[in-house]
Amino acid sequence: MTKCPECDAEIKIAEDAMEGEIVTCPDCGASYEIIKSGTVFDLRPAQSIGEDWASEDREDWIFSFHTL
Repeated sequence: MTKCPECDAEIKIAEDAMEGEIVTCPDCGASYEIIKSGTVFDLRPAQSIGEDWASEDREDWIFSFHTL
């Protein structure tokens, strides 16, 4: 187990966890990437990916369709 850097809650990391996996804090919902430092696992904030641009285009299309 390790502590969440955001809220200090316990985050369970499986024994068979691999570097690069994403774990989420059960208390605050923050996501972290597992980094292996020797025999110890560390966490770093997971990179967030922007919103799905296709859904935004779809909403514009629907708006345009209804205004014709």
